Amino acid sequence: IISWRSGILMFLALSVVLSSCGRSEKLEPVTASGKSEKKEEMLRWYYGTNVSQEMAETVAHDYYEQTGVCVEWINAETVSTRAAFASGEAPDIYTVSLYELQDWEPRLLDLSGQPWEEDVFDISLENATINGKLCGMPVTYEACGIIYNKDLFKQAGIERLPKTVGELETVCQQLQSKGIQPFGECYQLPGFAGHTLAVLFAHEEDPAAFTAMLSEGKKTIADMEFYQQWLRMFELMLDYGFGEKSIYYSVDDQVADFAEGKMAMIKQGTWLERLIKTANPEIDMGIMPIPCTDSESSCRLMVTTTNFLGVNKDSSRIRESLDFLEWLQCHAEEYLVQIEGLPVCYYSVDKNNSSTLYSEVSEYISRGEVYEYFGSEGWPSGYDTDVRQVFSDYVTGVIRKEEISAKLTDAFLIRSAE
Repeated sequence: IISWRSGILMFLALSVVLSSCGRSEKLEPVTASGKSEKKEEMLRWYYGTNVSQEMAETVAHDYYEQTGVCVEWINAETVSTRAAFASGEAPDIYTVSLYELQDWEPRLLDLSGQPWEEDVFDISLENATINGKLCGMPVTYEACGIIYNKDLFKQAGIERLPKTVGELETVCQQLQSKGIQPFGECYQLPGFAGHTLAVLFAHEEDPAAFTAMLSEGKKTIADMEFYQQWLRMFELMLDYGFGEKSIYYSVDDQVADFAEGKMAMIKQGTWLERLIKTANPEIDMGIMPIPCTDSESSCRLMVTTTNFLGVNKDSSRIRESLDFLEWLQCHAEEYLVQIEGLPVCYYSVDKNNSSTLYSEVSEYISRGEVYEYFGSEGWPSGYDTDVRQVFSDYVTGVIRKEEISAKLTDAFLIRSAE
């Protein structure tokens, strides 16, 4: 997801200092005792992307006004955190994705027992915990499903969202009969192809156990409980979508075309909402789970915590870093939600202030109709690239349908051995 955003959004400077030190020289923050106190700490905060600037600038200004502590924000999308550590310019606080937690664990401070812990979604705390160590403060979550155009569904007379593969096919037929393109999938980037296969993993009773057996050569992709039904779903997306064109279709084009109403459904996630709404603020869209089986009860939305804020355990400003995290979480609705538009995984935040798709996601969560992972959490590095290649070989006729499982299984074994 991150790789293509930089091609859509304007490139900013490598390091943007958004502290408020020079802007409020006369400020004398008041402590709990009522006495004025001036602090000289400077926290280095690696976080977010280009679109985070307004929020980060406001946070830095307001935090200085209230505490006297300066915050230097560095755009984490344009500066390598690893390079910063290597050069001796390590941040005090930095963003860590779900897939990076294991690698960063040795450098992260254990945040167990912090005041914000009881306000965080249980599953988010579980995702952030490695061997009993809370490696980061959970911040955002995302959902992967099918984004659909509600107006086009109404035009086709669709009143009930599909929950099985058979019902999904019926919906496709209804849309097509009204001259509406059902699907418009893009597999140009490995991540989007990977998400499609990950649906199958998410539906396993114990995804982690199956992934372990797959990496040991004890299982194959075809051994997965819903493989045949997933394969039918995958073919529906091709048959009622762009077929071979899906391999070359870009996410930029997909966003633009969906926003214009050129297709009714895209298998994507909440991360596209802002881009779609920017292209067409009036679009009426929703998100639904991906029907992957013939069982309605197994049709659940895939939700996972995607980003965390970790504290450098070797920082000389650990106390100040912990205070900042506590303050930011306490003011999450004001800054992260209202300014940056993020979905945060805190019980205290009013879900009614969330965006359209995230409001729907909250309803799925409250009903317990979610899988608490995307399915790809245990994949070896680079496997999504292999998935994309197998998809490409299949839709272009290089391999037959019967070979898909073997190709995907072999690639998983090779990557696991690296």
